[in-house]
Amino acid sequence: MRQRLVEEVAWFSPELRVCLLPDWETLPYDQFSPHQDLVSERLATLYRIQRGELDVAVVPAPTAAGAAMPARLYSWAYFFFS
Repeated sequence: MRQRLVEEVAWFSPELRVCLLPDWETLPYDQFSPHQDLVSERLATLYRIQRGELDVAVVPAPTAAGAAMPARLYSWAYFFFS
């Protein structure tokens, strides 16, 4: 559903830069961490939001209601590989 919304926004307004901030897909009391790919995708999206590289970010309600790390830490936590 969320991915479909991203695709539809991009279809109606192709000039907008749209992305999805994925949910953690774990419960607060789970004993395991989210998958590394999911963590990487979230960090990359949050970094792009902080840099102003997106016009629209589709965010699930539970993710929007949760806390995120301060924006000043995204540039520190993100790596570029050449």
